[in-house]
Amino acid sequence: MRGSAFVPETLKSKLRSAVAAAIEPPGMKLVVNRSAAGSGLRGRGLRRLDRVRDPRGGSRSGHWVGGPYTFALDDVAPRVSHLSYVADSACLVGDVELGEYCSVWFCAVIRADNGPVRIGCGSNVQDGAVIHCLPDGEVTVGSQVSIGHLATVHGACIGDRCLVGMNAVVMDGARIAHDTLVAAGSIVAGGRRFEPGVLLQGSPARVVRALTDRELAGIQANAVQYTARADRFRRELRRL
Repeated sequence: MRGSAFVPETLKSKLRSAVAAAIEPPGMKLVVNRSAAGSGLRGRGLRRLDRVRDPRGGSRSGHWVGGPYTFALDDVAPRVSHLSYVADSACLVGDVELGEYCSVWFCAVIRADNGPVRIGCGSNVQDGAVIHCLPDGEVTVGSQVSIGHLATVHGACIGDRCLVGMNAVVMDGARIAHDTLVAAGSIVAGGRRFEPGVLLQGSPARVVRALTDRELAGIQANAVQYTARADRFRRELRRL
């Protein structure tokens, strides 16, 4: 269920089309912004984020200067696809890897000090969400996953095409299968496993029912909308 291990070309094509449809007026050619600092890392289209650009010129390593909080730890820096977006005030620490067309939003924290965090293509971590794990743990998030506002994923594995609702908590060792919706405010207990295609709700969360085709399509649509929104913010957001 490691979302970053393999990304079908059909998914990449869908996300590229979503960005183009959202921002390309008729008669204009879409140009993807690839100007972020850093060159490709090990040929995988990833860039290190251990230096923050200073709008007054130059850069400062490890200081807040108006961009994301990004920190290397034990000489391991976050690795982010040049096609992904990390908002101002988001915090990435250590062994974090974001696939293509991901977005991490304001005040979200992804802290990979105890173990690696891997997030697959087209996924989003929304405002105020927290991703972390216990020592020797790990977090894997699949492709086209939405981690809702103020949600917490701690040492868990999230499959593809999932939505973790606002203020929901997914605890260590839990495995959320593909095509799952974790309802807002729910708590998924550590070590739990569930079948794919279901609605999880409650504290502790339990299977309420199977998701409808409309709900499954809505989960993917939400992820695609965040991909387009991230490109809009990358191009149009201006500090006042």
